[in-house]
Amino acid sequence: IDFSAAGVGFDPDPFQLGSRCRIIRSSPELIAEEVRIVNEAKRILATSGSRSRDPAYLNAIEKRVAADRELVYYRVLMGLPHNQALKDHLNCGLALRNSSARTHGFDTLFIGLFDDLVRESEKFICANEHRALVAIPSLAPAGSFDTALVFDSEFDAGRYVEFVRQLYNASIPIATSQQVDGLEVLRVARTQASQPRVVA
Repeated sequence: IDFSAAGVGFDPDPFQLGSRCRIIRSSPELIAEEVRIVNEAKRILATSGSRSRDPAYLNAIEKRVAADRELVYYRVLMGLPHNQALKDHLNCGLALRNSSARTHGFDTLFIGLFDDLVRESEKFICANEHRALVAIPSLAPAGSFDTALVFDSEFDAGRYVEFVRQLYNASIPIATSQQVDGLEVLRVARTQASQPRVVA
């Protein structure tokens, strides 16, 4: 994957390092920051990960996608979705936007399934053109989704937007509700697999 930022609408100074970075240490603060990034997006919203399920976050995205027809939205699944809420969100996005339509002369919806997790491990990113949130391993118990770095510089945000774009370019495009319906929800599959079998 080529993570260069050439030709993507950003003109970062290669000698400038984004210095405005802060850490989030709680789940409510993390979700609030994600919603803030969604609501502040003007040109582009780039997200990655297969575990999103918080209603406030997903609903905020759906409202922005519906309200601003020119907002470009990327969602890159890193493997199959882990919950039904995210799968429903994908179908909602497709219902709001025809991914093949070019009403404004350009595509505005990009959903992809990146399935080579050996090549690139799962990343949890939510970024617009000015700010980016990147979830990192929890400082609390393992498995908690409550810790992230927030980059408040256009330079860093642009790099993470491009990172998600490059993941999408290496992904399997998802452009129809039939494709979404065909995605297996991992947590349902695991629950069913863990149930004891009854042998007649």
